[in-house]
Amino acid sequence: MASRTASSSLFWRSWRVGIIVVVIILEVLAGYNHISCVDALNPTCSGRKVSASYSKQVTELVLQLEHNAPYSKTRSAAGGVGSVAGEASCGERAWDADDCTGCLGDAVVDLSVDCKGRESGSSTGFLGRCKMNFHRAS
Repeated sequence: MASRTASSSLFWRSWRVGIIVVVIILEVLAGYNHISCVDALNPTCSGRKVSASYSKQVTELVLQLEHNAPYSKTRSAAGGVGSVAGEASCGERAWDADDCTGCLGDAVVDLSVDCKGRESGSSTGFLGRCKMNFHRAS
C-alpha cells in the first residue's frame, strides 16, 4: 500500500512538473516574437521624431497609435492651425506585429493615428484623423 501511495505521489508530482515545464515553454514561445520585435525596434526606432498636423484651434494635442497605444503623449500646442512635434520610443510599450512592420519599414513611415485635441477655451475634446510621421533618429 505504501509503495502504491508513493508511486501515485510521484506520478502527480512529475505530472505537475511536466505541466509547469510546458507552460514555461509556451510562455517563452508566445513572448519570443514580442521580445525580438522590441529588441529590433529599439536600435532603429528609439528617439524617432514624431509630428502630427491638426486643423483645429487647440491647446493640447494627444497622439495615440491605433495598435495597443504604444505611443500616447500629450503635447502642448501654441494654439491655432499647425503641427506639433515630439519624440517617440518604439520600445517603451508593447508593439504588435503591425507596429513592428510599420516601424521597421522605410526611413520615413506615415501612420494614421487618432488625434484627440482640446479646443481653446473648451474642456471638451474632438477626435479626428491625422498622420504621424516617424523618422529614423540620426
